[in-house]
Amino acid sequence: MKYIARISEVLQSGMHRTAAIVDGELVPVGTLPTPHRVEIIVDPGEVSCFMYRFTKAGEVCGDTWHASFDDAVAQASFEFGLKRDDFVRVVEGGKS
Repeated sequence: MKYIARISEVLQSGMHRTAAIVDGELVPVGTLPTPHRVEIIVDPGEVSCFMYRFTKAGEVCGDTWHASFDDAVAQASFEFGLKRDDFVRVVEGGKS
C-alpha cells in the first residue's frame, strides 16, 4: 500500500545529507533537496515500510526504513509536522 502526504512545512531542515566514504569514515558532503511530498510504502504481508521524500519536480530526495507505518508517520510528524490524517491511501488505478 502507498500513502502520500503533501508537505507544507519543513521542521527539520538539513537533516538528510549526502556523504562520501573517505579513509573508511563517512563524511557529510551536502544536504538533500527540500522535499515537497512524502510517500510511505508498505509491501503486502510486511509490517515494516519505507518513507520516500520527493522534490516538487518529482525527484527522490531521501528515504528511510521504519519498523511500522506508525513509526513512519511519527518520523513524518517530527520532520514536517504531518499527522496520520494528512496521508491519503493510494491504490492502483486511483485514490481510495
